[in-house]
Order: sequence, then C-alpha cells, then structure tokens
Amino acid sequence: MGLIKFGTDGWRGLIARDFTFDRVAVAAAATGQVALEQKQNPVAMVGYDRRFLSREFGVEVAQVLAAQGIQVLLSRQYCSTPSTSFVARREKAPLSPMLTASHNPSIWNGYKIKGPMADPPPLNRPGQSRREPPHSRAVGSSPNAWTGKKRSHPGPSPKSMPPPIISMRSENMSIPR
Repeated sequence: MGLIKFGTDGWRGLIARDFTFDRVAVAAAATGQVALEQKQNPVAMVGYDRRFLSREFGVEVAQVLAAQGIQVLLSRQYCSTPSTSFVARREKAPLSPMLTASHNPSIWNGYKIKGPMADPPPLNRPGQSRREPPHSRAVGSSPNAWTGKKRSHPGPSPKSMPPPIISMRSENMSIPR
C-alpha cells in the first residue's frame, strides 16, 4: 500500500493507483483518531468536489468517522473547499476532510483537512511543539496570511450561508451509494 504522505494542504494521488477506497479509509480513521484526541464529542464536516468518485470517497470518509462516534456533517451535493472550511469554522470542528485534488488534473483526487479556524491544521512532527499559525485567529482581527495587512471587513456571519448537509451518527448509517 505504501505511505500516505500529507503535504502542506493534504494528500493527493492518482485515482485507483494511489487514491483508493482503502487508503481513504485509513486517512479518515487517522483523522477521526486525532479529532477525538483534540475534542470531546467532535463534529466533522465532509465535503467533496465534482471529480470522479469524490462523492463516494466522501461517503466512505463519513462512514469511517461516524463509526468512530464522530458526528458527521456530509454535504448533500458537491461543494467548494471554502464551503467545507466555512462549516468547519462555524461548527468548531477540530478536523474536517474535503475530497478534492484542487488544481491537479482530473485523474487525481485528494484529501484535504480543514481545522476549526477554516485553515489547514498545524501538523505535529516528533520533537516539535504545536504552534498556532499567525493567520488562524478570528477573521477581521488578524493579518492576511499573504500580505500581512489587516482585513477591512469580517466577512460573512458564521451563521449564514451553510451548504446543504446531511447529519450522520453511527446509529444512523443508511446512506445510498
């Protein structure tokens, strides 16, 4: 199977060669384990884009997380990464997977993780302490990560514009494929 290597914003691979249901389930189980270590009764938003099998990969991730006792908010339809990030932040979800390979060719797919501040969560490496990136504070009060300038407006209210979602718990696992 080989190692699943996460980069700056997740893991990407060729569909069916590197990016398979078994490997996605392993990544989801690890995500769930970390989420459970970070927060009691965590919530996770699972989003997916329009790529081949993204919805099915998203359902696989949702089922693995729900089996671990995590409340899962699964998008009813494809959505953007910012939509997943928006809900992750609104729900204060410790880790929320998004199935997308972003700019990569269509034969690729990917597994991004969004943290409770809608950004990639900091990765701990052995011997390093976990530190908060400078752009992870509340929108409007922190400098823009790219320019270093403060944002002039706070953006949309966290209670507005949620994508349509399905709430899942382990006791409610009937999801059509």
